[in-house]
Order: sequence, then structure tokens, then C-alpha cells
Amino acid sequence: GAVHGVLAVQTYKPGTRYDDHDIAFVEFAADALSLAIQLARQDRESAVHRIAALVEDTVDIVDLYGRIHEIIGDVIPASRRNIIISRVDENTGTFKPVYWRDEKDDFDSMHWPLDQGFSGFIYKISHKSFIFENEHSKIPPEVIPIGTPSTYWLGSPLFSHEKIIGIVVIQSYDESEVITKEDEYTLNSICPYIASAISHTELLTRLLKP
Repeated sequence: GAVHGVLAVQTYKPGTRYDDHDIAFVEFAADALSLAIQLARQDRESAVHRIAALVEDTVDIVDLYGRIHEIIGDVIPASRRNIIISRVDENTGTFKPVYWRDEKDDFDSMHWPLDQGFSGFIYKISHKSFIFENEHSKIPPEVIPIGTPSTYWLGSPLFSHEKIIGIVVIQSYDESEVITKEDEYTLNSICPYIASAISHTELLTRLLKP
């Protein structure tokens, strides 16, 4: 019974009118969209709970990254083929990739400067998520391009005590595999729990290390 929003159509062409069939179709579409929104919200909440549970279930940090990828893949389809989790290494001034799945670039053993790429833009300039769609988005002037250009790019920071400790990147090289603002919202909602799971697992690893 709650109102999620409004689905509206309009025309600027003089003499054009909507009839009862148009109204019925928009009402049908609104019902379908409302259901999709509710299901997406449930999926997000499920992903949050699953990632939060990893703190208790996982000790091995390598295993943790793989399980995070599995969970994100259930809610953001593009991440199934292309996802990067990188950590910030302030001592060397670089991003250090700790989990890498990418169709085009094989940089999993390469560190890159904290001021390069969209990741550098997030870390140095915006301090928040960034979404890019090729040919429809402008590349900020501060961005120093790196890697194979993607059709869609989404990144969100990992914070610990108000400090960025890493970046989660999802990208798509396929025009049919769209990354949406809904995906950005989803990634933003689960990144705090990813950061917490990583921090706790690293701490446990150090404590249990002989």
C-alpha cells in the first residue's frame, strides 16, 4: 500500500491526448515497476545480510573476496564478468588490487597511482561513487585514463573510520550489459559492509597467524 514513486508520461505535441487505453497501460506498467523495485530492494537487503554474515563465517581473506564477488554478482549482473577490489597503499601511493576479474586487462599484479583512472578520481577528488557511460557521460578533466576503455564503469569507495581504504570497481565492455544508477545505489548500500568484513577478516587473520 505504500507509494514508491510516480511513473509519468507526457507530450509536447499540440492536439495529442491520452485515452483510456493509454491510462490502463501506464497503470499496468507502474504495477510491474513497483514489483521490480520491491524485489530489487529485497535483493539488496539480502546481499547486505549475507556480506555482514561473512564476518563470522570467513577467516581466510582470499576466500572472503571470492564470496563477496559471488554475492555482488547476484545483485549487479555486470560484476559477474568484471569486478576489481583494490586497496589503498598510502606508503607507496598506489592502488593495490586484491581481487581481479576482467575480460580485457590483466593487471592483477600491477599497482597503479592513487591519482590515475576513475578510481583515482574517487580517491583524490569526489570521495563518493562514480558511474560512467561511454558517449553519454563526460570524463572529468581531473581523470588520467588507465586501462582498456569500458562502455560502462562504476566504482564505489570502501571507508573505514571515514578514511578510504579501497575501491570496488564494476565495469562492462558490452553495450547490452548495462550498468545503471540502481546498480550504483546497490553498490553504495553494500560497500560499508564489504569494508567491515574485510577489516574484521584481516584483523582475525593477523591474530590467528602463528
